[in-house]
Formats: sequence, C-alpha cells, structure tokens
Amino acid sequence: MPRSLAALLIFASLLSARTTFAQTNGPFAYVTNSGDGTVSVFSASSGAPVATVHLPTCVEDCTDAPAGVAVTPNGQYVYVAVPNQGYVAVINTATNAISTTINLSSECDCNSTPEGVAITPNGQYVYVTDPGQGAVVVIATVTNTIYDTLFLCSDCETTSKPAGIAITPDGTRAYVADTGLEDVEVITISSNTFSPISLLDTCDGCTPSPLGIGITPNGTHAYVTDTGQDVVQVIDTNPSDENYNLTFTTISLTPTCDECTPVPAWVGMTPLEPNTPTVAYAYVTDTGQGAVQVIDTNPNDVETYNTVTAVVQSVGATPNQIAITPDGTTAYAAVGGNNDVAVIYTSTGTLQTPISAGNDPFGIAIGPAPPYEQATIGSGAQTVSFPFFNNGASISFSVPAGWCSAAPCTVDVTATDTPQSVWQTESSNYTNTFIAPVAALPGGGYAGGDGVVYTVQCTDANGNDCSENSSVDYQTTLFWDTQLDACSMGPALGKEETTTWENVLATCMYNSEPNQTQSGHSKDGLSRWAAFYGVTGSAASVNIVTPANGAVYSLGDVVDANYSCSGTFVECAGTVSDGAALNTSAVGTYSFVAEADVNSGQTAVETVTYSVVNCHDVSFAFNPSTVTAGSFTKVTATVTSCSGTVEKNTVVDFILSGPFGRGCSVSQTPVLATPPFTLGTGTLTFTFPLYIPFGACPGTYTVIAKTIEAGVVVDVSSSSLTVVR
Repeated sequence: MPRSLAALLIFASLLSARTTFAQTNGPFAYVTNSGDGTVSVFSASSGAPVATVHLPTCVEDCTDAPAGVAVTPNGQYVYVAVPNQGYVAVINTATNAISTTINLSSECDCNSTPEGVAITPNGQYVYVTDPGQGAVVVIATVTNTIYDTLFLCSDCETTSKPAGIAITPDGTRAYVADTGLEDVEVITISSNTFSPISLLDTCDGCTPSPLGIGITPNGTHAYVTDTGQDVVQVIDTNPSDENYNLTFTTISLTPTCDECTPVPAWVGMTPLEPNTPTVAYAYVTDTGQGAVQVIDTNPNDVETYNTVTAVVQSVGATPNQIAITPDGTTAYAAVGGNNDVAVIYTSTGTLQTPISAGNDPFGIAIGPAPPYEQATIGSGAQTVSFPFFNNGASISFSVPAGWCSAAPCTVDVTATDTPQSVWQTESSNYTNTFIAPVAALPGGGYAGGDGVVYTVQCTDANGNDCSENSSVDYQTTLFWDTQLDACSMGPALGKEETTTWENVLATCMYNSEPNQTQSGHSKDGLSRWAAFYGVTGSAASVNIVTPANGAVYSLGDVVDANYSCSGTFVECAGTVSDGAALNTSAVGTYSFVAEADVNSGQTAVETVTYSVVNCHDVSFAFNPSTVTAGSFTKVTATVTSCSGTVEKNTVVDFILSGPFGRGCSVSQTPVLATPPFTLGTGTLTFTFPLYIPFGACPGTYTVIAKTIEAGVVVDVSSSSLTVVR
C-alpha cells in the first residue's frame, strides 16, 4: 500500500490520541458570575471544575458583570453579554480564554446593556437583547461584528426592554420577552423584521411582565415567564396551527406553603425523549420560593399537559437561569444567593450536591455533547462499527488477527467539528488527494457544512496504547446517507501516521436515497462527514509578544505573558499560560519558552530572555495625558542610574506604540533617540515635546523608553497616553 495514502489524515489527534481523549468529557457548562466578572466552566457530565475565565475589567477598577450566555452549536465559542460595560465577550472553548470583545454601539441617547443571548442553529448569527437601547443586536459570528440592530419600538410611548430570547429549532424565528412593551416580539430571522404577540391578562388591573422564554425542542410552543402576574404564558409557535403566534393559556405555579408566592423567572427545556416527538418538560426557576417547578409540555398527556408535575424545593436563594444537559438527565440552575449551581436529576426530581461557582451566578449555558462511541476488540480478526448522528452515518474498522496484541483492547472514537478553513489547507502535501471547496459541501447538516475530525484512542488490557503490527493493514470504511456522491471526488478517509493507528487504506460508500422526510438534503450531521478529503495539519509557528527578547522589568512589576501559536490542529503552551503573570519576584535574568505542537508538520519552539531589575533608569509622564492627533504633548523624564554607579555611553530610545497605519493595525514608530550621555548616580530631569502624528488613530498609546548602555539594553520602562480627534 502506498505510504502517501497511509499518511492521509483520517482522525486528527490534535496532539496525541490520549491527550485529546481526555478533553472529550463534555459537554461543558458555562456559568456567568455577575458579582466578580468571571465565567465558571465545569463538566456537565461529572460536575468537575474545568476553568475560570476572567472577563476584561473596565477602567477605574470597576468589574464586568456578565449576564446571559450561549454556546455555538459546534461548541467552539461561548458568547457572554456584559450589560454594565455594553459589550459581548467571546470565549474560545479550546483555550477557555477571551478571543475578542464586541462593543454594542448605542444609536440612541442611552447606554447599551446587553442581557439575553441566543445563537441560530447554523451558528451564523448571535441575537442579543439590549434593554438599554430597546433593541435586539445581531452579531455575525464569521467576523464577530454587528450585522444588524433591531429597535423594537422607536416611536412608542412606552420603552422597549427586551430580556429573554429563544430561537426556534429550525432557525427561522426568534422570540423575545419584552418587559417594557409587556409582550413577546417575534423576529423573522431571514429578514430581521418583527411583530408583537400580546400576552393574556389574568385579572383586572394585572399587567404582564415577560422575562424568560423557552421553546419546546419540536418548535411548537414557547413558554414565557410572566413576573408581573406570577404565571407562565404559552404561545403556539407552530406555523401550521390555526392559533399560530397567539397566546392560548397561562399556567399557575404551585405554592409550597400557605403564604408562599411563586415568582417564575427563567426557563430551561429538556430535549425530546427518544422516538417521542412531543415529550419534553419545561424547568422554570421560581425566585419567590427558591425552587424549580417542572411543567409537562406534552399535549398527549391529557391529565397533566401544561400543569406543574413536580416542584424541586430548597434549590437556594435566587435561582436564576437554568439549563439542561443534551441527554436530558440533569438540570443545572445558577443560584445567585448561594454562589453555586444547583444540580437536579430529572429522572427523580431530586437535588444533588451543588457545584461551587463565582460570586452571584446568573446565566448558564451548556454546550453540545461530543459524538462519542466505544467498543472492545479481541485478538482475532473482526469488524467494529461506530454509528454517529442517529445512525445516519458510521465509520468501521476491519481489524486483522493479532492487531490487538494484549486483548481485550478498548477503542474510543469521537467526532468533533472543525473550522471551514481546515478543508482548504495543505492539499499540496499529499498527492492524488482532493479537498472539497466549502461551497461544494452538502448543506443542512449538523454543523452547517464544514467538516468532521475523528479522534481515536485504543488502549490494550495493560492500559498501554495498542501496538501496531506493520505486517498487516486494516480496512476503514466511512458510510453516509446523502444525495452527494462524495466518494467519486477523491479519497474519503486518510490518516496521519502515529504509533497507535498506522497504515490505513480507506474506502467510501454512500446511499443516493436519503431519508424521505428530508428529501433533497443531507441527513442531519452528514455534511461534515461528506466533506472529509485529505485534511492535514500545517507546520506550526510561535509568536511571543510579551516578554520581548531582552526586555527589562522592575522588581514586582505585573507583566502578563502574551503569545500565540499558528497551525492547524495546534496545541500552544508556554512557561506560563497566555495572559498569566510573568515571574518578576526576584532580580535576575529569566528564560521564557513557548511551544506549538501539531499532529502533522514541524513542532515550533521559541525562547526569549528578560531581566528583572530593582528600579527603572528612566521614568516619565505626559502633560497632557490626553492629546489631539496632530498636536504636541510634553514629556517630563527623570533619569538615574539603577546600578548606583556611573554609566557611560548611555542612550535612551523613545518608541511610540499604538494603532497606526491602514486599518489602525498596531505598529511601533521610533520617536526620539537621545545623544550618548553619561548617566550619573544623581537624578537628572529633562523635558521635551512629543509630536503625535495627524494620522494617528484614536486610542491608547504607549511610549516605551529603552535605556541602552554600551549597545546593551539595561532597562525598559513605559507610560501611556490617549489620542483623540
């Protein structure tokens, strides 16, 4: 068998199969902590803590207070609304770090206060409620920029205050609970137009005040919490029904004592039970009683339909948002008063040990469960198959006798989503392969038509990686049910050479008669499978921004590491984590190392050194510290020898760093280099004008002073100024 085929990637192990398998214990839950500006991450299957993500804090030492949160359908990004700062933060789930923030610019005389977050099923748009603007802001996920702003009531006497938001499973409509307009606004996503849905008054003088909203997983009904009347209102959301987009009933929650008053707040929906298109339950947090109430949403349950079937008491003070795991087994409620997350087993309605969170948890969202299968193989010849996506597709291995050298061997396989850009890279590395253009992929699938990467772990009876047998090959077959004959376009499967899985020769089959219920489209999930052609990782590279090589810091300075890695399927690690503080606790010279590991291509390692000194040779300030582009500010600098000795041939380079150039990309511009002078043990103070170029973009700039003695940088200090126009 040609080794070029064996070298094709079939299952990207990201770093190694064993390392990646440890990361598949999803799904993961993300909890916004409004009291301390963090997002807690834990495993929704085990409850084990994973990470704490710190959001960017604003100036003047105020803390971001995150609210609503949602996870993209592929589980790669989390969008967090931060109302007190007017932005949406984006978390990369691979690193659990902030990848960007999106400011929601206000077009009215008001402050933007994003609150609720929902993402379309295809992952292309994020819909954010913004009660500060009385609007819903639409963000395009491809660019993370504002795509549209929908002002729900620009000419009304009352003020729109949108809160909770939910999107139908088919991605056609978004339903918004508007506490200001006292109704629900339904948005047609294809046109971003909207219209109101009136809620019911339960008594004379009663006023609806909708807050949370959830849509049944079959898309037929919306359940809206009404804090003004302490009921849950039900809207018919099935376009084929006569009462489409009308509120048809209200549900009273159950008091737990004679003087208790239920106050419904937020809604979480269980997924549909297997083979039952209507069975689902609405879990409603009850802030008035510190409980969670369960509503039967199955119209076939004549006696219990749209009634409370269970009340989970003693959840805690102020239960806020609630989310259900993808398998429907566990409900998690963020409990603000308890600083924890309540855990409810849905099968029994019983509370389990709560999970600790940050200060005042509010929002919660759970990502998708990674497709996962496991099988056991023995020492004889056999074929083992792994079905994915409701058995609509599968991958199988025909293993020859003797391949599992220490039986029994356990094989774990996961299928995970990958960015579209992967499919267009590295085709030149492999002959006789074809990478399908993204536009050619079948649509309508689980991930919207990009690609899937298999991750495989094989462990023998001794707990070691399965041993390869170079004298035999095993056959791998991919099957999917789709109208597109992707098999004829090129190799459907391939594999990077590893010690665990070697010498794969793949075949490809397909069925041209897809499920008639979705005639003309791929079955759910299969567009990713059909896209898999000769994909590989690219060579890695490392870019260390901080510490710069030769940088000098003062003792005790707080300096955060800033580095990144590039390459497909890359894992990035450094002496400390990106964004963590460098060691400046003692005087001396330190090495900083960052490494990028990839499953295919050359691993990259970069090393820089930095020094820690007990003072700065040069310190300076600006007057004024805010300056108009095209004008001057005055720099006052104080110079002294940190070594306490006379330093000859000293030069100070002043460098301006900030958003210059086309597109305001960050650059550095030398500003001034002093003539050589002798730095004495006394203090020398001097001033000079600093010109800010007219083309400088508005923003915060940093002036760096490098003290150079005999051609060697001995100290680096800095100060900031703000440029306006």
